Amino acid sequence: MHTYRLPSESQRNRTIEQRMLIVHIFLGLAGLIILARLLELQLLRGDEYRSYAQAQHYGGVVLPARRGEILSQSSKTNETSILATNTTLDLLYVDPLIVDDPVMVAEKLADLLVTPEVHAACSAGSSLCPRELNDEYAAAFDPMVRMNSLLSSTLLEPLPKDLPPPSPSELPDITEVRRAFARSIEERIAGKRVTFVPLLYGANKVQMAAVEELGITGITVQKDTRLISANPEQVNQAQLSSLARKLAEPLGKDPIVIRDLLRSRPLRYVSIMRRLSPSVSLLVKDLLQQSLQETLARKKTARNVEEAEKIMDPLRCIALIAEHWRYYPDGTVGSHVVGFLNPTQEAQYGIERTFDPQLRGQEGLISTVSDPSGGQILTADQRIVDPKDGDTIILTIDRAIQKEVETIMDKAVKNADADSGQAIILDPEQDAFSPWSMRRSSTATTTGMSLKKFP
Repeated sequence: MHTYRLPSESQRNRTIEQRMLIVHIFLGLAGLIILARLLELQLLRGDEYRSYAQAQHYGGVVLPARRGEILSQSSKTNETSILATNTTLDLLYVDPLIVDDPVMVAEKLADLLVTPEVHAACSAGSSLCPRELNDEYAAAFDPMVRMNSLLSSTLLEPLPKDLPPPSPSELPDITEVRRAFARSIEERIAGKRVTFVPLLYGANKVQMAAVEELGITGITVQKDTRLISANPEQVNQAQLSSLARKLAEPLGKDPIVIRDLLRSRPLRYVSIMRRLSPSVSLLVKDLLQQSLQETLARKKTARNVEEAEKIMDPLRCIALIAEHWRYYPDGTVGSHVVGFLNPTQEAQYGIERTFDPQLRGQEGLISTVSDPSGGQILTADQRIVDPKDGDTIILTIDRAIQKEVETIMDKAVKNADADSGQAIILDPEQDAFSPWSMRRSSTATTTGMSLKKFP
C-alpha cells in the first residue's frame, strides 16, 4: 500500500522560490532584450531612424538648376556662338494623395493633352509627338509593327528599302487615344505608395548578374531593357542600410543614395507628360484657374464655415513645374566635341560629360512639412534654397569653320562612298605644333576614311 505524504512547509517554500526565480530570470531576459533593442534604436541606429521620420515628416519640391551653356568663339572677331543651350518647358504631374476622383482627373487631362495638333504630329511619326503617347501610335513609330503589316499584305513580294507611311486604317482615332491615355493615367494615380523606383538604366551584364546573385526581395532586373529597379513596398525596411551597402558596388552608387531610393514612402508625384508646348501649358493653366474659381463660388454658397472648409478644388492635385531641356541650335555642328544629354538628362560624351559637374550646377529646394495624412503644414521650418545655375564654357572652336568643314566632309564621304572621314584644319601662319595652333584647331570626325587638307 502506497502512502502519499504532503510536502512540508519548507519544501513548499523552496518550490515557490524556484518558480519565482524562473519568473524573475524570464522577466530579466525580456528586460535585457527590450533594453538592447532600445539601445539599438536610440544609439546605434538612432540617426538612421531619425532620418526616416524626417523623410516622412519633411519633404519638398526640387528646383532644377539651369545647365550652363556651351559656346564657340570666332578666331577672327572673338564673337561667341551657341553650341548648346537650354529651353524651358513645363512638366505636368499629379499628387495621388489628394486625388478625389481619379476617373474625372484622368479624363480631363487626356482630353486636354491629346489635342488635334498632337494627334496629327503623332500620326505622322513626328519628333514633336510626346514620348508618353508613342505606345498609342505604335504603327507610326515602331518599325516592327509596320513591317508585320507589310508582310501580311505583300506575302512573297520583295520589301521596299524605305518603309511607306502607315495607312489611316493602321492609326488610332483621336477619341480612342484619349480613352486609352485616360485609363493609363487613372491606373497610375490610383496608387498611394511608391511601388517603382529605377535604380540603374543601361546596366551591363556584369551588373545585372551581380544584382541577381544577391537575391534581394523587391529588386528586379529587366534584362531586355537593361533596367534595375526596386519596389520599396517589398524591400525589408529594417535592413535598408545593409541592403544599400550590398547594392552600392554593382550599381556604382553611394549607399546613402540607394538607401533613400529604397525607403518606403507615400506617392506624391506621378509624371503625366513632359515638354508641354506653351499652348498646351496655357490650356492647363486656364483649366486650373477655372476649377479654382468654381470652387470659390461653391464655397460662397455654403451654409456655414464648416461646410465651406470641406469644399475642395477637385483639380488641386494637378501641378505644372518648369524643366530645363538641352537644345542644340546648330544640330550636328561640333556634336562629336560637344556631346549630348540622353533622355534621362545624363551627360554623354564630349564636353557635356567631361565638364558635367561645372555645367550641371546645384539644385534648389522648397522644403515643406507634412501631416500624417500627407497634407502640407505651414510652419516656420519652411525655407527656400535657390538653385545655382551651371557655368558657361567657351570653346576655341570656330563655329563657321566647323560648319563649313563638316559640310565639305559630308560631300567627300558620299563621293568616295566611304563609311566616314576626318579633316584637320590648322592656321597656316602658325607652326602646326605650337600651342596656339593646337588650341585653334578644328576637327570634324565621322570615322573610317581619313582626309587631311592643309591650307
